[in-house]
Parts: sequence; structure tokens; C-alpha cells
Amino acid sequence: MKHCFKNLKRTQNLTQTRAKQVLILLILCCFSSLYAARPMITDDARVVDRHSCQLETWGVYDGKIGEYWAIPGCNLLFDIEMSLGGMLSNAPIEQGNEDRRFGGRELIIGAKKIFNDLDKDRFSYGLVLGNAYNFKRSKYRNDHYLYMPISAAFFDHTLLLHSNFGYKLERMPQDSHIYNVGLGLEQQLTNRVWILGESFYERFDRAKFQLGLRIWIVQDKIQLDGTYGNAFRGGEGWVSVGLRFLGPVMF
Repeated sequence: MKHCFKNLKRTQNLTQTRAKQVLILLILCCFSSLYAARPMITDDARVVDRHSCQLETWGVYDGKIGEYWAIPGCNLLFDIEMSLGGMLSNAPIEQGNEDRRFGGRELIIGAKKIFNDLDKDRFSYGLVLGNAYNFKRSKYRNDHYLYMPISAAFFDHTLLLHSNFGYKLERMPQDSHIYNVGLGLEQQLTNRVWILGESFYERFDRAKFQLGLRIWIVQDKIQLDGTYGNAFRGGEGWVSVGLRFLGPVMF
């Protein structure tokens, strides 16, 4: 911006660029009323910068049911990212009872510790513990979970690979134990644009995939994400849109 007044043409270009950024934000706000960034299910082995916070907001819509997420997270002590947020869904409280909607209301709490630095070592791994408490559905009131994220960087950090190995603890004595695995990638196209891809599987469910884009609206501050996902056999398509806000170092 320090050279923006050198000539009129450059000023006009900057004004047009800023207008596009504002337009994207307005579109997202309207879009969020339909669907609601963390669209990827496969997590990375990174945490938000020390002594800073982030806010991840995203939504998922499959044509009938939408989920709306907002999860703040902070790395304030012991280099551990602590998250506390929630989800609201228009899913029926009881399966098959379409008259009783907005049954999905969850409180999400989690902690993420990384034992290596991906930026410096090009490899990192960690451990995530958490619980999703559902206020409405008594059958699965708690979803205790843990998983290990592993990440690797290649080609000067322009290609990132992520893998997860997870396990949901027994929610009720008669429930079966559930494991899950995921494999994802991020490929940089430009300084601001990345492409995303992943596949994941959870026991008792069908293997699924997601493809999408990640765009920095404000570099390293505001991130826009969008994906399309489906089961490999089809029939379960969904879209997701999200915004991620990164805060400054506070102390």
C-alpha cells in the first residue's frame, strides 16, 4: 500500500482488489445462512502460534441438513492449543421425525499438543484429546475421542501431507469401539491459493473424500475455505464453506 499513490492506475487496481475482498466476505455471510475454515476432517500436526488465538467457523450442507460450527482456539500455556466451541444442526432430534428439527446441538472441547515443528523440521506429530457433548440426542450424549495427527512438508513447504489415526472411546457400555483413519494433502498454487484433498474412513461408515480450495483473503490473517465431498460409492454429497481468523500474538 505504500506505493499506491504513485499513479492513478495502481490506485484503481488496489481499489478493485479491496472491493473484491469485501464482495467475497459479503457473499460468504449470505452463504453462511444456507450452509454456515476447517472443512478438512483430516487434521494437521500444527497448532496456532504461541500466545495467540484463532476462530474457525464453517458449515456443511448435504441438500437437507446443515451443520454450523464455531470453534475458538488459543495457545496460551505449555504450547497446547485449547479449543472450546459448538455446533448447531437442523437435523431432526429423532430419526424419521422431521417435525422436531435442530436436534444437533453440541459443545466441543479439546486439547492439541504437537511434539515437533513442521516449519523447521518438515515433519511433525502430536496428540489430540477431546469430547463432543450433545445436548439433545440421549443415545450418544458424549463422544470422547483421541487421535494422532502426523504431517510432512515437501518442496519448500508447497506440498503438505497429513494423516490421522483416531479412536472414539466407548460412549455407552453396549456400543462398539470406533476407529478412524484419514489422509489429506495441501498443494500451494499461488501465494494465496491452495488446493485441498483428503480421504477418510470411520468404522461402521463408508469411506469418503473431499476436494476444495483454500484462499487467504488477508495473508496469514483471514482464510476462506470451500470443499465438495462424497462417499466413494456416491449418494452422500455435501458442500462446506468456512472462514478462519488468526489473531495477533498477545504477550
